[in-house]
Parts: sequence; structure tokens; C-alpha cells
Amino acid sequence: MKRPLFDINNIILIVILILDIYISRSYGIEVVRILVFQPELFVSAEIWSNNYQEKVNEFFYNKNVNHPILSEVFLEFEFIEYMPANSSVNMEYHDDVGFIIDELKNGAFDMMILDERILFCDNSFIEHDFLFEYDVQKPSHKLLQNLSKFQKTDPLNLNFHNEKVLKDGYIDNTLYALPYDIDFDLLYYYNYDPFSENLVNKMESLTWDELVNELSIPPSHPLKISLALDNDLLDFYVEYINCHYNLTTEYDPLYYKVLYNETSEELFDNFYNTIMSYTEEFIESSLYLQQNDAFLSFMNGESIFYWGKASNHFIFESNEKISSSLPPKHITSMNKRYLILNKNSELDKTLLWIIAKELTSKEMQLFRAEKFGNIPTFNITQKETDPDIKHYCETHQQLCQHLEIMKPIHVKDIFSGKYTPAFFEIIFYLLDAIRYFLENNDRDDMINELKNTFELVTVNMGVFNTLSFIVTGIFSIIKHPYMKIISPIFCILIIFGCIINMNKLLFEIPPYWIGKIKLFYIFGCIRINLIYLPMFVVTYRIYRICRSLTIIPNGLNNKILFGIITVLLSIQLIYKIIIIFVSDFYYVSYTDIFSGRYPSSNYSYSEFHDEIHRLYLYIVFFCLVYMIVATKKEAKRFGDISYSYIIVILNICDFMTDTLLIKISQDNYSFYFFLLVFLNCLINFICIYILVGTRLLFIMIAPPEYELSLEKNYDLKDFIPITFSKNKYFEFISRIKKNILMYISSKDNINKFGDYTYSKSNGEAHSYYSDIDNMTIESEFRTND
Repeated sequence: MKRPLFDINNIILIVILILDIYISRSYGIEVVRILVFQPELFVSAEIWSNNYQEKVNEFFYNKNVNHPILSEVFLEFEFIEYMPANSSVNMEYHDDVGFIIDELKNGAFDMMILDERILFCDNSFIEHDFLFEYDVQKPSHKLLQNLSKFQKTDPLNLNFHNEKVLKDGYIDNTLYALPYDIDFDLLYYYNYDPFSENLVNKMESLTWDELVNELSIPPSHPLKISLALDNDLLDFYVEYINCHYNLTTEYDPLYYKVLYNETSEELFDNFYNTIMSYTEEFIESSLYLQQNDAFLSFMNGESIFYWGKASNHFIFESNEKISSSLPPKHITSMNKRYLILNKNSELDKTLLWIIAKELTSKEMQLFRAEKFGNIPTFNITQKETDPDIKHYCETHQQLCQHLEIMKPIHVKDIFSGKYTPAFFEIIFYLLDAIRYFLENNDRDDMINELKNTFELVTVNMGVFNTLSFIVTGIFSIIKHPYMKIISPIFCILIIFGCIINMNKLLFEIPPYWIGKIKLFYIFGCIRINLIYLPMFVVTYRIYRICRSLTIIPNGLNNKILFGIITVLLSIQLIYKIIIIFVSDFYYVSYTDIFSGRYPSSNYSYSEFHDEIHRLYLYIVFFCLVYMIVATKKEAKRFGDISYSYIIVILNICDFMTDTLLIKISQDNYSFYFFLLVFLNCLINFICIYILVGTRLLFIMIAPPEYELSLEKNYDLKDFIPITFSKNKYFEFISRIKKNILMYISSKDNINKFGDYTYSKSNGEAHSYYSDIDNMTIESEFRTND
């Protein structure tokens, strides 16, 4: 598409452009640069573009000759071509989108006239990381000028436009693009041929399969169809499918499933066979055939039809022997073009808005229809009330008839949904898959990409979705009240943080919405700090005790330390909440429809904020390690050396799960996701066991009815795991098993004296809970000794 930068022709054009702008500004003429894609041409591109620029400027000047500003404006058009594919790997669309983003960023063009398949091609709920290469997120929002504010202050008449065409120029009720013209597919034929006339008369009832079969009946009639351009291949593809299935949400909200369920195999086999039939088993003769060659084949009588655009009627108008028909079933793909303003243009935006109003006005559209064959964006239903539309239909009767009876396909609507990728990704990957399918008769990749277009790998995980919730719930038994008895409040906070950490993967399951990302962002802040901060303050207290040679330094009791945790956590939360309000949160897929899309969450300037977050965690971790090493033997006896193990384990777990969520195969993704949930819960459970393992083991061994207060053979302090030696641990387990057997054999006696026992045990338990809450570091050291 783009010419080499140092090509001699480019250098000459740049020099001429600079001189032109300099001279124009010297005489007070405002040059407005407009980028536009060329239509399908059958004449010299240079002659056509010069003619287009000359005539449009002439009409623009004559209409505004008395306007104080517009009379001094010159419209400079630069045309670029849609390049045909020559293999199953085509980068032209990719390069076109990248080129347009670059030109919008550097302000090289003041306006652009874009095909709808490039316009807003980045707009999707789940974004694609390709666009991040251009250092701009959501270029349609960031680089295109918002036109709604101009429409409010200096309104433009939009009532004559086709409602659907006008609607597609909006994003979230904000006008960004003005309708410029439309186009759609037609079959041109020689009206003096009875066979062609007969086919056209029943075209509304035929499918593409039936039409091609009719042509193959001896004596056969050749058919040449050009599919080399991306737009043409996609149009033919969806027109064929729509002959068999209605791909609209009005007909079936789940219409897209026919593209990849069991019926899709037969559908695409028939599609392949149809093309094989009219190409006489040489698919490349259609797949890489250029429009000019297909046109010449028709003109030379080598093809019974010419499948081309409605705007091509301008070429055939002088030939009374050639007429046009809508394609089979009267289903045709509608292509729309829009005029946009570049937000980075150096020209005054109000001036650009006034010019845009002129270029998209009803008068200008009628002029282009007369001189170049462009199809206006008129609402044909107004032809009886609007004299301009009525005049157009009187002078272009056949085109108006097509517009009235056709069944238009809006391709972007077929591939749009809450979780579908940006249209850019669909065009870039799907069309190559279609070409590969047609060349190799291998539909698996194409069907797989269609499935990944409409479904995320995290959707429809079936029983494994339910199991993920169940496993998370099972591992949450550590909230059992028996667990709390052995820990001061900081250990409970760490346990609670691990419980929250168990649930983090459940946020990866649909549904998805932006508020969910923000909630998960706050959720992540809480879960990390509830693990790190209690470990830090407890270790710091031990460190201070060891260094100060006192039992409890002033200001380091539980209430003060809990207050410190609250303050630090609050600072973190306030910082995160500020980020939520000042940043744009969004979903992005770092994978594609070829490999299966996984939605990751992100936000603007995340690199900067993530670096601050990592620095904070590094400081906490290294300070924790330093204090543990500094306290040496005392730290090991107390048990806080296990904190460093927990942090390392959890960091490895987080890194592993975050990486595997994206990397694991889409085949059996639901099963692998369940395994990740199980593994995440298990690792967090192990971390909790490091802190409170004995108590957890007791809960798992003892029956639910078992009451601690019924047993008189051991002290409740035995349940504090950090007091155990290995021998005492196994001795304790044996005693538990023995007590359980004794409890079961004496269950009747327990029931008999249950009221007395319960009240007494409550008193003992209450007393012990109070002792635990008031336990000091001194007593814990003494217990270990």
C-alpha cells in the first residue's frame, strides 16, 4: 500500500507538496489534506484521482464562492489502494490499519474517508494488544475528533441519511464519523441473453449453490468471481452463509453457533464445493483473481456474470445491453464509508467541521453520484417526501429499486458481541484462515477461529466451573472457629488473606464488565496486604524485643500494631482508589482467535503503578528477611521464619497461575482451569498449614460433634502448633485418636450430662480465649523454652 520512503517519485511529491503549501499559505489559501482509499477502478488511478480532486474542488468552490472562509479552501486528496492478496498470508489490512494510526498520530492528514471495516476496527470490549505497538490505546477514541459537540453548536442536517448508516458513525452515543457514501454487491449481466434473464428472474429464490449448479448444466456457462481483495472475500463468504442461515440477533440470539457447531461442517463443505464447481476445481483462479481481470472476462464474454460493486454501474450506464441484479436471495453485503476529522490536525477544528458538513451534504452526495457513480447514503423510504432523493431515484431507477428490495448484510454486526474481538483481529486472522481452507480443503482452523471469535476460553466450562467454586469452598474450612484459638489477631489476618487469595481465580470466570476489573484491583490490594503486613509487624515486634532486651517495648502491643496495619492498608487502598478514578480500565487479549482468546485486565499507565507496587513489596520482603536473619534463633523458635517461606511460595504461585491462565491450551481449557484453581487453593492451604497445621489436622480428624471441653487429658495449649516438637506432635495425634474412640463409646453419657458439660466447657473456653487474646511475646518465648 505504501510507497518506499526514498522512492524518487515520493521525493518529488514531497517537494511539490511543500512548495504547494508554502505558495498556498502565502496567498492566504488553506490547504486541507484528505486521505481516501481508491474504489475498484478500471481506468488509470492517476487520471481518476486527478479528475476526482479537480471536479470536487470545482463544485466546492462554486458552491461557496461567496463564503468568507470556504472560498479560500483547497481540498487536497491523497489516494491509496486496497492491495489484492497473492497468498493465504496477507498483511495488507494489517499494514493499512497501522499506516492510518500513524498518520492520525502525526497529524499528516486533516481528514480521512475510511471504509467501515477500518473505521472503529479497534473498538471492542476486549482489546487486542497489536494496537499497543502504536503507543495508543483505543485510537478511535483518542485520535478521532468528537463531532457531537460541533453538532450541538452548529448542527448538520442528518435526517436524510439511512438510519443504520448514520448509527454506525457513533461510538457510545458520540458522533465520530459522518456518512460519506455506501456500496453493495451486484451481478451484472447481458440482458439480451435469455438464459441470464431467466436466472435473474428467479434470483430471489436461488442460493449460491443452486445458481452455480444451474450454470454447470450443459451447455455450461463460465463464471469468474474475484476474491483477491479482503473485502470481496469476506463479502462473498457472508453472502453465501446468509443464503442458508439468518445471521442476525433478531432471528436467533445465538445465530453465531451455526458457524462452528456440527452444522458448520456441512455448510463449509458446500461452500468449498460451490467454489470448486465454478472454478472447475482450480480455486486459485478465483481466490487470487483481481477485479480488473474479472471485469475484462465479463466484457469479453468469458463470464456470464460480473460480481462487482453497485458503484460500478457508472461504467455500464452507456451500455444498454448490460443490466444488474442483486445476488442470490437478494442478499448483499453493504459497505459504508465515513468522513472523520483528525484530532491531531493543526487546522482549526471548527473550520474542518464546516468543510465536513459540505463534503457530506446532500448536494455534494448528489454531485458525486452524477460524476463518479458513488451511491448516496440516502434513506430511500423518504423518496416521496424529499425532492432530492426523489430526483435521484428518477435518474437512477434500477439502483433505487435494488436499495428498496435488497436484504443488506452488515458484516461488522455479524461479528459483534460483548466478548467478540476487535474487528481488526477478525479480518486479520479469519480471512487468512478462509484462504487456507479453500486452498487446502482443511476447515478445522477456520472453524476453530470462528469459535474463538464468539467464545472466550473461560466461557462454557461446564462442570469444572462448578467444581472450581466447590473446591474453593472446601479449602475455606480454615475459617472454622477452632482455627482461631491458636493465633493472635495477626495470624488470623494472614489466614484471611490466604482465603481471599484462594478466590482470586474465580474473578477470571465470566461475566466480564469494567466494574469487575476495578473490584478485582481493590481485591488484590487487600489480599496481598493482609498477608504481608501482619507478617511484617509481628516480625518487627520480635525484632524489637530481641534488640531492646525487653519483654514488650512500649507501643508494640496488639492494638497499636493492628492500628499500624489499618493505617498502612488504608494508604494502599486510597492510592488504589485514586488510580481507579483517574485511569481507564479495560480488558485486553494477548492471545488471538487462532490460539484462543483469554481476557486479561489492564489499565492506563499500569507499568508505572505496577513498578511502585513491586517496589513496595520488595521493600517489605527484604525487610522481613533482614529481621528474620537478625533475630536468628529466636525467630526460628517463635516460628516467624515460616513467613519468608509463605511469601516465596505465594509469589511463585501467583506468577505460575497468571502465566498458565494465558498459556495453557484451549483444548480442555475448562479442565486445566479447574486444576489451576485446585492448585492455587492447595498452595494457599499449605501456607496456612505452615502457620496452623496442627489445628487443621485436628478439625479433619475429629467428628463435628466432638467438643474440646469434654476431654480432660490435655491442656488446650497443646493446640498451638509452634510449641510442638516432633515427638510431642505424634504423641498429640495418638491422644486425639484415643479420645475420639472414648468419646464415641461414651456418647450416651455425654448426651445425658450435656447441659452441665456445655455450660462448664463454655466457661473454660471463654477463659482460655481471653488468655489467648492477652498472650504476650514473653509467654510464647517461655512456652518454646
